[in-house]
Amino acid sequence: MKKGLLFLLSLILVLQATAQRKDYFLIRQVALGDAHDYPEFYHKRAKKAAKNINEYLQLAVSKRTIEAGADSSGAYNLVYTIPVNNQRMLSVSCPTPQDTARHFLFNAATGALISIQDIFTANGIAYLKRQLLRRYREQLKNNGREFKQEGQEKCIKADIQEFQLTTDSLIIFPGYCFTIDTSGKIPALPYKAGFSIAFLSQYLSEYGKVILGVNKQPKLKKLHSVSVAGLYRGKIDQEEVLLQLNAPIEKSLSGTLYFTQSKKSIPFGGSFKNNRLDIPNLAERLSLTVYPGSVSGQRKAGNKVLSNFTLTRQ
Repeated sequence: MKKGLLFLLSLILVLQATAQRKDYFLIRQVALGDAHDYPEFYHKRAKKAAKNINEYLQLAVSKRTIEAGADSSGAYNLVYTIPVNNQRMLSVSCPTPQDTARHFLFNAATGALISIQDIFTANGIAYLKRQLLRRYREQLKNNGREFKQEGQEKCIKADIQEFQLTTDSLIIFPGYCFTIDTSGKIPALPYKAGFSIAFLSQYLSEYGKVILGVNKQPKLKKLHSVSVAGLYRGKIDQEEVLLQLNAPIEKSLSGTLYFTQSKKSIPFGGSFKNNRLDIPNLAERLSLTVYPGSVSGQRKAGNKVLSNFTLTRQ
């Protein structure tokens, strides 16, 4: 009991000290084309980390948002909200043209994307899923709506990948399942679920304790994500490419493949089973197999293999 109270007290003191520190990454506006601006992060001692963060956000948000959200003049300025910007983590939220928002958390030392499964133990993830389902049922009941359990419970529990972490709270923004017609007639209301980090401290993983400053070891650069979501780099047919993957939800995976020389951007999405994704809706068929730290792929036209490639996680 005393050990638990000491841990909670140390967490509170760390969070208070963190809140008083200055921003770690500088932010500057960079032109994307002739009429578009987007924020870019920079730190003179963390150039590689900043590069990884910027490239992931440009593929996940900037290019898609600017293309979809430009006004009649063709101009669009993207704005980020930054709840946390310290030497351990960078939390970024940004609007989309659909009046929603995307939320990202990055390791400040490496620039790698951090998933919710990285922050909490398996018991913690199970707790969050139970709470999400319970609160969703309560919301439907309070609004006089019926919960359709068949085919819904598993999806709702999986809908935890869009989240915002601050030094004292976790907010989950479900959207994949919560926007479908759960009543059979009326769409579900917009919803989010908030949790206190002080309470969730019992569920923090090793990674979670380090990024929140509770533990100093292991070093941030030694920590790696368990999720397939992130930025991958390599070559396809001698051309440099970047592959941005979102967190998978309900056996589906989406992202963007970007060819750096030809500046060709290919958004994609498809069924993700056994760590394999096939994208048949392109002129060429593209298949990806995700391994810890890398992605192997193959390009095919009909039954002819055009090339095989391997991309490395950043």
